[in-house]
Amino acid sequence: MFLISRILVSFRLFLFFFAFLICSSAYSQVTSEEKAILQSRKKSFLEYLDKNQNLKGTFPYSNIAQNLAIVYSILDQKDSTFYYLFYSFEDYKPETLGFDEVINPALLGEYTLQKWQNSKDWEELKNKIFDKYKYKARNVRYRNIEHELLLRKGADQSIRGYLWMIKSDSIARKKVSEIDKLNYLYVKSVIDSIGFPTISMVGASASNAAFLLCQHSDEDVFFQKKVLQSMLKNSDDIKSYYIAYLSDRILVKEKGYQLYGTQYNPKFKGKLYPIIDSQRVNIRRDSLGLPRIKMQRK
Repeated sequence: MFLISRILVSFRLFLFFFAFLICSSAYSQVTSEEKAILQSRKKSFLEYLDKNQNLKGTFPYSNIAQNLAIVYSILDQKDSTFYYLFYSFEDYKPETLGFDEVINPALLGEYTLQKWQNSKDWEELKNKIFDKYKYKARNVRYRNIEHELLLRKGADQSIRGYLWMIKSDSIARKKVSEIDKLNYLYVKSVIDSIGFPTISMVGASASNAAFLLCQHSDEDVFFQKKVLQSMLKNSDDIKSYYIAYLSDRILVKEKGYQLYGTQYNPKFKGKLYPIIDSQRVNIRRDSLGLPRIKMQRK
């Protein structure tokens, strides 16, 4: 009970600070060129939905509808935003492939949607997601932690996705580190309490969310090493490639090289950091379920 209370308190603090960070976002900074790109994306998504009515209720159809909703949100068109969010849930069933990607609390962490948090539409969205998500049988030990990890993954990934499209928003760019810090504090408290959240603890999607948050906790290498040790102890209950990515992340920061070839140098597009014993890199990648280097680059 003490752990759950801590998690709930942390969750409330997160929502408060997250709402504060988002409310001042400068959506007006979107340039005319970026707006043109968004309009082009909107047109493509609408055409896809119109031509593929037979796919309604499936992952690709629902995923396109949600992407379209995000475009409308960036353009500050609230009614269209929520219309396509709700539209993405229509006829969608828990047993459908891709359910966790469509009906997922991570959507509530979406950066571009935070400005609508005080609306009735937001409350309806939240209720729909949790009603549908809990319907699917989820044999996990820590349901509250599962939900919050997914929400935080949504924040982590969506602001990066937003900045990939809207590079001109300097305010949002500054918020990445603030969001990362809040997520780091939360995931650190979870790992201090229960260790790295494994699949049996929180489900595969939330375990992946925890992995991503730990990957982005770059200010604390000691913490990342602790996470890696916890992963190694529970390697049969996580996705094995987590070990490769986090090992390389730590090695690159400390030594400037890597073992598995998962880390790219941001200063040189498409160029990997040096790989030690590169002749055997594919053997190491095979052992952890990673594709061959050539395939990864493709």
